[in-house]
Amino acid sequence: MGDGGNTITLTLTWQVFGTAMTVLAVVVLSAFVLLATGKGRLDLGRERMGLEGLPHFVVLILTVIWAALLLTLLWGVFWVIFGIMDRTAAPTQAEGLDLRWSLLTLTALTAALGAVISLPFTLIRMALNRRQTETAEQGHINDRINTAVQGLGAEKEVNRLGRQVTLLFKEAEAVSIEFEWKDEPLQLPPGATRGKNEKWENIAVTIPNLEVRIGAIYALERITQDSDRDHVQIMEILCAYIRENAKTSDLTPKELPFERGSLRVDLQAAIDVIGRRYESQKSVERAKRYRLDLRGTDLSFANFARGDFSAAILASCRLGGVCI
Repeated sequence: MGDGGNTITLTLTWQVFGTAMTVLAVVVLSAFVLLATGKGRLDLGRERMGLEGLPHFVVLILTVIWAALLLTLLWGVFWVIFGIMDRTAAPTQAEGLDLRWSLLTLTALTAALGAVISLPFTLIRMALNRRQTETAEQGHINDRINTAVQGLGAEKEVNRLGRQVTLLFKEAEAVSIEFEWKDEPLQLPPGATRGKNEKWENIAVTIPNLEVRIGAIYALERITQDSDRDHVQIMEILCAYIRENAKTSDLTPKELPFERGSLRVDLQAAIDVIGRRYESQKSVERAKRYRLDLRGTDLSFANFARGDFSAAILASCRLGGVCI
């Protein structure tokens, strides 16, 4: 400066200059790459690291902390590197000891920097492993559902004794040939009498395999307990099973028998499973605006006392003799 002024001299060493320029170059290059990727790429990276469940501001805070830690370690690494380069020789024992400490410091800082840089890739690998595990689990659940659905259609062949029976109608002078099972005696219509009865014969008939079907129903219940994601789908399967196996087309009121009847055991098992849903499962139904659909079914003598059917659709159902 002029006369009487003070002169301030700033000494910029090679260590300071080299470290600053290197870190600045890394920051500029990173900013350029960040801007070039665009917003969509950033969201994709966030998803790949498994952070999509966190709020945006939390992810932003974690990113700032990670970037600050990265820059600090980066500065430290290049500071030590340029410091070592600045020492061309170690004429004294003290300076040689300082150089060894600098090398140890560089080793530690490099290891820490590598850990910080690899953190996003570690998160990506963990998220990928988690997704692969979820995919495998979902595939296993789908296999269990398919196996159970096949069990719902199980049938078996049994031999029953049956015969043809000739019915005579005196007033109409007509003859009718009916079929009678030995374990289900034929109910004669009004004005009919038995004519000729054929011999009993073994006849192979196909009937529902109730044991296998009940096992399939309970297998579906177990799946709903393991996976809330598949709960609504399984409820739809069970409701469809009831509708297909207990159809009703006649809603004319009938006189109830003196003795209480019962619903077929597999249908009652399906009703029991539907009725004992957990509260968390009902919450899933409400979130998806799902209601149990049992319309158009003959549920006579069904037992509803052990379950919650408050939101079920029971339009056009026959409900004679039910227990509620």
